[in-house]
Amino acid sequence: MINFHYQKEFEEMRATINLKKISIDFVNEWKQLLGGYNWIIIHPLMFRFEKDKMFGGMEVELYILGFGLRVYWTWNKKMSESKLKEYNRIVDEVYYKG
Repeated sequence: MINFHYQKEFEEMRATINLKKISIDFVNEWKQLLGGYNWIIIHPLMFRFEKDKMFGGMEVELYILGFGLRVYWTWNKKMSESKLKEYNRIVDEVYYKG
């Protein structure tokens, strides 16, 4: 199932497709010029790779002239969900109950 939505904080710049274990973002940084943002970042050329051992995922980003593609793959969804619950519990204890 494909769930297509815009992320709230980047609704004018980023569109996301969520699959079972893969999330794909399409980014148009040029829309920042019209959005009234506090700062503007446009990547002429950028490549980034990240391996997230804690959440069991890998991420690849590629930007060319302000247009980007971000692919995030979760190889262990159960581990990722349990770590996220644990992280949220710790944040709640420290920032909201402490």
